Amino acid sequence: MNNFGGWLPRTRFYRDGFLCRMHQRTSMGIFCLALFVLLVALSACQAAETAPSPIPTSDEPQSLSIETKDTPAPETTPILDPVLPSDHDSPSPIPLPTEMIDYGIFWSTGFESGNLNDYFENQGEFIRQSTLASYAVVNDPVFNGRHAAALTIDTHSLASGRAAAAYLFYYNNPDAGWYSAWIFIPEDTQPLSWWNIWQWKSTYNGNSDQSIPMWILDLTAIPGRDDLQMKLVFRPDSNALKRAYANPSATINKGEWVHISTYYQKSMDTDGIVAVWLNGEEVYRVENVQTTETDNTLYWSINHYSETILPHPSTIYIDDVIISSERIEPSYRLP
Repeated sequence: MNNFGGWLPRTRFYRDGFLCRMHQRTSMGIFCLALFVLLVALSACQAAETAPSPIPTSDEPQSLSIETKDTPAPETTPILDPVLPSDHDSPSPIPLPTEMIDYGIFWSTGFESGNLNDYFENQGEFIRQSTLASYAVVNDPVFNGRHAAALTIDTHSLASGRAAAAYLFYYNNPDAGWYSAWIFIPEDTQPLSWWNIWQWKSTYNGNSDQSIPMWILDLTAIPGRDDLQMKLVFRPDSNALKRAYANPSATINKGEWVHISTYYQKSMDTDGIVAVWLNGEEVYRVENVQTTETDNTLYWSINHYSETILPHPSTIYIDDVIISSERIEPSYRLP
C-alpha cells in the first residue's frame, strides 16, 4: 500500500521521488495514472471532512453562577431554621501565635495532672454560682488518659428563678479559632428547663462580673426520647435580642462520650462567625453576626448551668479540652 491509501501494481520507492516502473502496456499506464489522480482527490476530501472545527470565540465575558444561601434572622420568631453548611464550605483556619504546637493547638488540657492547674496557670479558672456547685478530677468515666473533670450542681433547693452553675473559664482566647472538648452526660440526667453547657461571654466595660453571654449551646429534653436537643442561642439573657437556632440533627446521646468542636470569630460589629460540629459533623453555622461586646473581650467556658435539672445532685464529665487554629477531628487524642 502506498502513502496515499491506494494500491498500485509493482511500484518502487526512491529517496528523491516517487517512481512507478510499469510492466504493462502504455494503455495500462494511462489507467494507473487516472486511478492515482482519483485516489488523491478522495483522500483530500476525507481529510477536509475530519478536520476539527475551529473553536468559536466571543468578546463577551463568561459568567459563573454561584448558588448562595442567605438566611436572614426573623423579626418575631425566636426559633430559626439552622444555617447549614454547603458541602464545600468551611471556615478558613486563622493564623495564631507562633508558640502553637501540634495540630495548631496552643492550649489544651486532659486533666492528667490530677487537678485544674492547666486552667489556673494559663489564664483560666473554676467559677461557681451558688454554694451547690463544685468540681473534681476523676478517673471514671474517662475518655482519654487517666483523668477527666467532673462538674456538679444541685438545683433542688434553689429559690424560684435562681440557677446553679459550675464553670471552667478560659480567658486567653484568639481572635478566631477552634474550641473543642469531649463531654459525657449520664443517662439519668434530665433538664427541666434551659441548660447552658458551653458559652462565649464578652464585656462592654472590661468588668468580667458584668460579662454578657453572647452565644451559648443549650441542651433541652426531647419529649418521648432519651437523647437531648442541642440549640445554638444568641443573647439568651435578652428577650429583645435572643435568637435560637434548632437543627433536628443536632442531638446528643446520654451515657456516651460526645465530641463538640466549635469555630468562633470575634466581631464587635456584624462580621463574626459561629460554627458548631457534633461528632465530626457540622450542625450549625451563622455568619455576619455580632460575637463580642464593645470592648471586644472574649471569655469561653464549658459549664453545668441550669435552674432545674435532675437528678439532685447532677454531674457531667469533660475531657480533652483544646483551643486550636485547626478543627480537631474526633479521632485525635491528646498525648
